[in-house]
Amino acid sequence: MAEQYLRCPNCGANATNHQNCEYCGSLLVRFVEKGIDLSKTTYQSDAEVFPGLEQELMNNLSLQRKNPNCIVETNICAKGDSGILLFASNKPNLNDEEVSPEPQLFTHIYFVEQLANDDGTPLTAKQIKGNEDTMKDMDAFKKLACFPLFNQTDEPFFNQDMTINVHVEHCFSINYGQDATGAARLISELLQKIHGVPLSRGLDLSTNVDGYNSDTPTQTNDDDDEEGGIPSWVYWAGAALLLGLAKCAF
Repeated sequence: MAEQYLRCPNCGANATNHQNCEYCGSLLVRFVEKGIDLSKTTYQSDAEVFPGLEQELMNNLSLQRKNPNCIVETNICAKGDSGILLFASNKPNLNDEEVSPEPQLFTHIYFVEQLANDDGTPLTAKQIKGNEDTMKDMDAFKKLACFPLFNQTDEPFFNQDMTINVHVEHCFSINYGQDATGAARLISELLQKIHGVPLSRGLDLSTNVDGYNSDTPTQTNDDDDEEGGIPSWVYWAGAALLLGLAKCAF
């Protein structure tokens, strides 16, 4: 079968890699492959990108190169708020300690659909309302132009005697490759349209290298690297999980 060429929206090259253009690394070829009209999105411009976000994601990739086999995670918070909204990391699966064999950025988004309390008892009216709000957030996410780029898995959880399904974790994952620019554009949209963070507010960003699963010393000082940002400690999963549970809490 002949290779299928797609014109990369970023650099104009005829790309055969439909995940990240082999010439410029852009993930925008994925939208072309899926027939999504980029002219109706903000993904070809940095106008809606939070200041400092792309640089911090580039710093994450740089730290991955300097610390192979280590977990590298970037925390993304609204300015002045310690609550983590998103994470970006090199973990293909958040619940595992395995990292990508090559530098890559991943985001995992969780929405928790609460069906009952952990002991199997029915939800209160307040919990039901919280669950409805969480499902509305998930529906809003599914309407975004970037949604088809995410892979979905659903994991049910049961009460102690395994007789009642108490909640379902809906996980949506994306591998940006090494496209920090594309990742910053998509993440900025998620922050604004799902989390309601206005661009004018700004972000608090930090990146951490966790070296416990590596025999090599970790390097967190990136001052001499042109791609460096603010090294210290995107992933939406844990925050979204806590958010979903908090909405359903008593």
